Amino acid sequence: MNKEKFFNLVSNDESNWINDYKFRMENHYWLTISQKVALKILRRIREQNISKELLSDKTDIPMEILNTMLKGQYNYSIEEIGRIEKTLNINILN
Repeated sequence: MNKEKFFNLVSNDESNWINDYKFRMENHYWLTISQKVALKILRRIREQNISKELLSDKTDIPMEILNTMLKGQYNYSIEEIGRIEKTLNINILN
């Protein structure tokens, strides 16, 4: 019975954890910055009590991309940062 439960929990799919680890190690610097930027944006969204959907509309950044940005896993462009700064009236990079 325990073997059956174990095998039901184990996936047959091949894991990509090694590739994920390598990616995080190779991109650690900008991922750390991306996480800090995401936190600033999230704090400001909460302070201003606006939705992510509204931010998406005002910045013309698609919701899919905005969600990735707010997870701290996105390599922002200067243009995107500028649009968010202007919309939220904040200085993200300082």
